[in-house]
Amino acid sequence: MLINHTGEDYMTAYINVNGDQHTLTASLTLDKLITQLALTPNTFAVALNAAFIPKSRYADTVLAEHDAVEIISAMQGG
Repeated sequence: MLINHTGEDYMTAYINVNGDQHTLTASLTLDKLITQLALTPNTFAVALNAAFIPKSRYADTVLAEHDAVEIISAMQGG
């Protein structure tokens, strides 16, 4: 359950990260999510609801209920 600024609780909200459900905390931004997931910087790209998000926008991209976040890691091929 989440708590709003007045101290009242409300229903839990969720987002999907690479197909897995995660609890959405209040004012969660992409950069905070990446920190929570302990991802190594500069080794991935992020799409939010199928739209690429540049790294320069992570801090000001606030996640909302039912958002779909895809974190794509670079792969070497040959």
